[in-house]
Amino acid sequence: MRTGLLGYLLRNGVWAGGGRIATALAVFLANVLLARMLPPAGYGGYFVALGLVTVLSSLGILGLDQTAVRLVAVARARRGAVAKLAGRLLGLAAVGGLLVAGLLMALRGPILDRLLDSAALLTAGGFLALWILASVLQIVVAEIFRGLHDIRLASLLGGLRRAGVAQAVLLLAGLAVYRELGISTLRPVIALAAAVSLVVALAGGGLLAARLAAAPTRGDGLSTPSYRQIVTVAWPFLGATLLLTARTNGDSLVLAALSGADEVALYGAAVRLIAVLLIPHLVVGAVLPPLVADLHERGRRVDLERTVRLGATAAAAPTTLLFAALLIFGPAVLGALFGDYYRLAFPALVLLLGGHMAGVLAGPNAVVLAMTGHQRLLMAAMAASAIWVLGLGALLAPRHGAAGLAAAAASGLLLQNLLAVAFVRRRVGLWTTALASPRQIRAALAGLAPARAEGEGA
Repeated sequence: MRTGLLGYLLRNGVWAGGGRIATALAVFLANVLLARMLPPAGYGGYFVALGLVTVLSSLGILGLDQTAVRLVAVARARRGAVAKLAGRLLGLAAVGGLLVAGLLMALRGPILDRLLDSAALLTAGGFLALWILASVLQIVVAEIFRGLHDIRLASLLGGLRRAGVAQAVLLLAGLAVYRELGISTLRPVIALAAAVSLVVALAGGGLLAARLAAAPTRGDGLSTPSYRQIVTVAWPFLGATLLLTARTNGDSLVLAALSGADEVALYGAAVRLIAVLLIPHLVVGAVLPPLVADLHERGRRVDLERTVRLGATAAAAPTTLLFAALLIFGPAVLGALFGDYYRLAFPALVLLLGGHMAGVLAGPNAVVLAMTGHQRLLMAAMAASAIWVLGLGALLAPRHGAAGLAAAAASGLLLQNLLAVAFVRRRVGLWTTALASPRQIRAALAGLAPARAEGEGA
């Protein structure tokens, strides 16, 4: 018996919410451990490594993560087609991951030593390459499960950009062991991160194979997207993902090149603290993609807008309160968690809070553009934001360090969300922003009640 859209959101929101909370807390505690274990330059080096792996794995994934959600969500009723589609997606991901990992190994000297000025990372080049390849496969496997509407396993197996519970908990456990052993250098930390990602990728692949093993070999008479069709769908996602990653992770690489690892450590502490407060927003982003794709495919625009705006509102209410508290107690919180040195991160924290709050209130506009076939518009918004952030960051970081980069990042977030909201309104015909009044919230909830959710169209 169907329970409607509201039931879907509540059921999967529990899994996604629990997963996001567990992941965010584990990642946060892991970063607290790292800040306590390593000197500021070492913690900054880890943050640079994380940014580099995230950027390069985003290139290696070829846009297949969001492509997997969209194509699998549409084809999931045809189990044989899903099995064949999953094989093609993972084959392309393996090729992309190997190419990018090989590129890093070939250029590790110019990239790690001369550009980022990190001899410690240079000695860990092989582990970085393995981390990239494992991350690419891990992310695609998780997003195939998301396309199958299995938010539980997607939350468990997620990779770098959507860190999963398994990866975060295993990394935290490994770091706890390291601390007991007195390990305080960067190379073994990177080796641990690569090993954890590889283990999760292999486990996820096994679970996916078992899930699809009983599927029929034929796709109910309908063709499975070819490699060429998959790439055609994926390349705009690749562009958008690279631009988003350049804005969210490339900034730390710019800061490392222009200001040094100590400033990266301050910026990283601010970013990690904010990440904990963004859990409600991340939960919405984890639940909505397959539902948005499905509702759009069936032309149910009214239900789509109600769902998206309710999600934005649910994220905005607690996030606003948490952000306000951090504005008041930020220096004390930074010092207590990361150490007294990290109180210096408070100016960067304040600036980043403003930018992220604007993004939360604007709602999941990127999800809507990505899942309704408007990847190119999403790419345009992200391109404008990335160019702004990296350009302004390069100007401000040498003089103002972490705070200068935070100002660039916050203004870039604002620019991206303004453009994306306008694109969604013009091309999809709906708003994604948080609802402004209790009356609007009650009306949206009533519209998503089970009795109406199955019968109402666009």
